[in-house]
Amino acid sequence: MAKGDLVTVLGGAPVYTLPVGIEDQTGAIRHYAGMTRKGQPAVILSDPDDWQAILGMVSNADWTQVLLGGGVVWIQTTFLVMHTQPKDVS
Repeated sequence: MAKGDLVTVLGGAPVYTLPVGIEDQTGAIRHYAGMTRKGQPAVILSDPDDWQAILGMVSNADWTQVLLGGGVVWIQTTFLVMHTQPKDVS
């Protein structure tokens, strides 16, 4: 996945205003921005390694910044899948 790609959210997942480290529970509470819906479309706004420079600590998964429901948020990359266009399905 790369910046500008259209993706779909696999299931309900929390989103944050900044990536959250595995030991940063205070940050997780402060930056929590809600939950996604399964099948919700999003557009990728970050390059694959951007979250590492922002987070600067250990995380339990990669993060991706997306435009989701009219807002810019971060979601763990494992919850995203490339959007399939009808013409791509045989």
